[in-house]
Amino acid sequence: CNWSTCYDDVAFVSQLIDHLSSTLPIDRTKIFAVGESNGAMLIHHLIQELPGVFAAVAPVFGLPLLGYLVGSKYQLVTEAGRAGKTSVLELHDRFDATIPWQGGDTVDGWMYESMDRTLGVWAALHGCGETPEPVATKFDGGSKKLRCNAYPDCSRGRVMRCKYDGGHGDWPDQPQADHLIWEFFRNIT
Repeated sequence: CNWSTCYDDVAFVSQLIDHLSSTLPIDRTKIFAVGESNGAMLIHHLIQELPGVFAAVAPVFGLPLLGYLVGSKYQLVTEAGRAGKTSVLELHDRFDATIPWQGGDTVDGWMYESMDRTLGVWAALHGCGETPEPVATKFDGGSKKLRCNAYPDCSRGRVMRCKYDGGHGDWPDQPQADHLIWEFFRNIT
């Protein structure tokens, strides 16, 4: 068993992608994934264990557990070239006590990596600048006060984070959040 299941989710997703690619006209350079909470943790796990398989991902209010940042066999280090093919858009609520964007201990006993550390690793893989800078999107503001930052000057792909008011389980205003994610995915080259 791993941190969340006794099933091999990585093998399942890999086999699913292979099967769908062999039976449907799928462009394997444009495979995307979105997950929230534990699903977002799975997204982080998949992009570590399957470097370069996904063109872009959008984890929402979920971060890796402490110690699960670079893959079970250090794939983000040993396969950095392939891993750097995956762009990341992290969306996270500002007031999350279940999986806080600041990382660290939680009231239920779990310890998470911080969003800064997690995305800092991805920024390094993409050859980006170290400090994220504010970036305007047409989805900024709204009732949840969405604001985004992107790591600048990436040599390839993008690494971006957006924070918004709310607690665990809250999404930014809809359908704007879905449109933000889709726009991020569509603009990945």
